[in-house]
Amino acid sequence: MNNFTQNNSFGNNYMNFGKKPREIDATIESKLKEYIPTSMKIVVTAVMGDQEALQFAHKIKDFLSENDYRVEGVAQAIYDKSITKTRVEINSEEQSVNVIVGSNL
Repeated sequence: MNNFTQNNSFGNNYMNFGKKPREIDATIESKLKEYIPTSMKIVVTAVMGDQEALQFAHKIKDFLSENDYRVEGVAQAIYDKSITKTRVEINSEEQSVNVIVGSNL
C-alpha cells in the first residue's frame, strides 16, 4: 500500500495546524532567572485542559529545578477568564512564586 501526502509524494501524511509547542530558549531562561528569586518556593501552574500549556509548564519546572530553584511541582487550575502567555506572580508575604502558563494564542 502506498502512502501519499497532499502533494502526491511519499510521506507520513501528517498535517500540523496551529502554533508549534513552546520551547525554553535563551530569552526565556534569562527572564526566568531575572524575575524569580532562588530563595522562594515555586509552583508552576498550567491552564487545565490545555495540553501544550501543561507540557510547557513541565519544561519550565525542569529548567528551574536544574538551576537550583525550589520547585514544588506542576499544578493545573481553572481560571474565570482566559489566560494567555506566561506570567510570574510573586507573593512576598508567603515567600512564594506562581508561574502561570496560559494558552499559546
